Amino acid sequence: MLKKHESFKKRFYDFLKEDRGLGIYCPARVINILPSEDECGLRFFDDDTELHNKYYPGFNIQIESFNNLLAHKPKKVLVASHSFGEIIANKLVQISGLEKQEIMLISDL
Repeated sequence: MLKKHESFKKRFYDFLKEDRGLGIYCPARVINILPSEDECGLRFFDDDTELHNKYYPGFNIQIESFNNLLAHKPKKVLVASHSFGEIIANKLVQISGLEKQEIMLISDL
């Protein structure tokens, strides 16, 4: 199990390094393995209105709403939800104007 986690973590870090300007949808699902600061130009998005304009401990990245994503699209979006990843990705394609190739599911890593 540890080798599987370490392998995923490496693929995840490699992905973060190559895609500056990445938005993460549902960042709480990967917060424990993210670099501790905004080293990769990350943006956080969540549907939970209670989280909007707040911060996760250890990060100077404000949590944004879906409307902010629509108004200021990131280059790519990583959907960090196994359960609802496809639903969120389809919503992003239909509403945001992002192309399918600009959206990645955490399960694809």
